[in-house]
Amino acid sequence: MNITQIPEGFALYKEKDEIGRCALTPTPKGGTFGAFCILPQWRRKGYGSYLLKEALRALGGYDREQATVFTAPLPTDPGEAAFWAKFEFQPEGTQLVRRRTPDLTAVRFVQDFLAARLTAPRLCIDATCG
Repeated sequence: MNITQIPEGFALYKEKDEIGRCALTPTPKGGTFGAFCILPQWRRKGYGSYLLKEALRALGGYDREQATVFTAPLPTDPGEAAFWAKFEFQPEGTQLVRRRTPDLTAVRFVQDFLAARLTAPRLCIDATCG
């Protein structure tokens, strides 16, 4: 399998044949999905999940340090709704929305706590990471 970025978004190839495509427009904090399709003979075999996961990854959808928002059109059938829900897309008004907030680690918590309480300029040695 090979995913290629195209002007409209991404295309999924199996060997030399295009078997899927998704339209994806980048936004400042994520992206907006348009059409998303996998050829009928390749459906329910994980190719759609692979294409969506890689498209999300390409625009920072799995970045632990960055907040992202992705949108997609509302699904037309229950199977399609289950597919999008698997990737944390939830209905909001007239579209599906996937919001991801940065993970709060213990190190990040301590750094933010100290930064909020220490007045500048002071010398700090950060020993929270070992």
